[in-house]
Amino acid sequence: MTITLNHLNNIPTISLIEPYCQTYTYDIGNNLTHLSHQAKSNTWQQTLTIHPNSNRGTENNNQNNFDTNGNLLHLDNIANLDWYYNNTLNKLTKADKSNTTQYYVYDYQGNRVRTVIESNHQVQSQRDYLPSLDLSINQAKQQSSTLHIGTHILSESSKDNAKIPNQTRYQLTSHLQSNALELDDKAQTLSYEHYYPYGGTALIAGKDKTQVQQKRYRYTGKERDDSSGLCYYGARYLAPWLARWISPDSAGAVEGLNLYVYVDNNPIKYRDPTGHVKETPEQQAIEEGAVGGVEKSEAEKHTTIDKNISSIDLTTMRKIRQDVLQWGIFKDLGKLDSSSRFFEEDGSVYPYQEHTAIAENKIKMLRENKNTHLANMISNDVPFFDALVQFSSSGKLKDMVFKQYKAANCGECSDIMLHELNRHYPDMVVEILEVPGHAFNLLNRDQSTPLFKPDKWNADTLIIDAWKKKIYIKGESMPEYYHDHINSGGEFINITKHQTQMNLNIFTVPKKK
Repeated sequence: MTITLNHLNNIPTISLIEPYCQTYTYDIGNNLTHLSHQAKSNTWQQTLTIHPNSNRGTENNNQNNFDTNGNLLHLDNIANLDWYYNNTLNKLTKADKSNTTQYYVYDYQGNRVRTVIESNHQVQSQRDYLPSLDLSINQAKQQSSTLHIGTHILSESSKDNAKIPNQTRYQLTSHLQSNALELDDKAQTLSYEHYYPYGGTALIAGKDKTQVQQKRYRYTGKERDDSSGLCYYGARYLAPWLARWISPDSAGAVEGLNLYVYVDNNPIKYRDPTGHVKETPEQQAIEEGAVGGVEKSEAEKHTTIDKNISSIDLTTMRKIRQDVLQWGIFKDLGKLDSSSRFFEEDGSVYPYQEHTAIAENKIKMLRENKNTHLANMISNDVPFFDALVQFSSSGKLKDMVFKQYKAANCGECSDIMLHELNRHYPDMVVEILEVPGHAFNLLNRDQSTPLFKPDKWNADTLIIDAWKKKIYIKGESMPEYYHDHINSGGEFINITKHQTQMNLNIFTVPKKK
C-alpha cells in the first residue's frame, strides 16, 4: 500500500502500485500539446493549447493568461500569479481561498530569500533562506530550522521555547539528483517518492504521513512550493504537471527559440540546475571537477557545447593555422587602431602615446554605438543574449570596426573571429575566452577538458589571438602569457559556438596561489 499525493501535497489517497503508460505529443515548436496516461485503475488525458504566434501554452485556451513579458498569470484551479517588474514572482493568491496570499522576496541578485503566507492580512507562516539553512515559523509559534549538508538534512523544531529533538533526514538521489528515498539516522525509511518524467509525483510513500509531507526538496533536488506545486529553480519556476516553465528564459534563446520548454523535452537525460540551461549529470560532474574552486554565477550560467565532439589532429590544425594567418580579415584586425595594443611585433611593450589616446576615444564611441543598437533590439523584445548574438554575427559590427571607426580592442577582434571561424569550420567548437585584461579565441578545444587548466587542453587546440596577430598550437607553443591571465582570477566569460548553437558561461574564478 502507498500514500499518494497530488501536486499540491494536500489530497492523500491510498492506492495499489500498478504499471502505467504515458504518451507525450509535441508540436513542431517543441511544445507539449497532449499527454495521455493509461493505467488499469485510472486513465486520463491532458491537453495544452499553444498560441499560434508564440510558444505560450495554457490548459484553458485563454491566451490572456500571460502578461506582456510572457509570465503566466493564472494556474487553473490553483492560484493567480502576480509578477515584479523584473519578471520574478511577486505573490500567489489561492484560487479557493482568495483571502490567502503567498509573497516572495528576493535579494539584489534575484535569489529568493523569503516566503510569507498571509491569511486575512495576518501572517500565518514565514520562511527565510540562508546559504544551506532554512528558518521557518508559523502561526502556532512552531519554529524550525533546516540545515542542508551534502546528502543529508538536519531539522530542528521548537514550540513556545520547548525544544523538540533534532531529526536527520538522509536523502538518496537519482541520476538527476531527484530525492527518491529519505532515511532517518537509524536507516529507517521516512519517505520514498517516484516521479513522472517532468517532476510530478507518481507515488510517494511512508509510514507517517506527517513525515512524508515535511519533504520539500524533491524533483532534481529543488524545492516544491506547497501552495502552488511549483518547483523553484532560481531563475524561474517549473510547473511539473504542465511540463514547462511558467515564464520565458531571461537569458534569451540560449537553449533554442522556445523559451518555455524544459530541458528540450528530454527530462530523462537532462536536468536544469538554475532555470537557464540543461545539462547531463556527467556534464555537471565534469564541470565541478574541472574548474577546481570556480564559483559559477547562478544568474548567468548557461550550457556547454556537447562534450562528445571529436578532436582533430596536429597535422590538420597546422594547416588550419596557416590558412587563418593568411585570411584578409585576420590581417586587417591586426592593423586597426587599438587603445590597448601595447605590443611591438617582437612582443616588447611601447609607452602610451598620442595615437593610443585617439584610438581610445574611437573604441569608446564604437562601444557606445554598439550598446545603442543592442538597447534598440532589447526594446523590441529581443532578449539580451539573443540580441548580442545577432549583432555580433551581423555585418553591422564589421562595418563599425573596419569602416566607421577603424579601431578594435581584443574584445571586438575575438567577437568577429568567433563567427568567421565558425563559418569556415562549423563542425569544430569555436570559443571566446574573456579573462581579466584580455580576450582571445580557441578552436577545437575538447569540451571535456577543464577550461581553467590550459595544461589539460588537447594538444591540437588552436589559440587564436587576432588582436596580437598570433596563432598558437597548444601542443607546440603556448606562451605563459595566457596561463598568467587565467591564473590571475576574477570574472571570466566563455562563449562557445558549434554549427548554429551558441552558448554563454560566466564564472568567478579565485586567484591561484
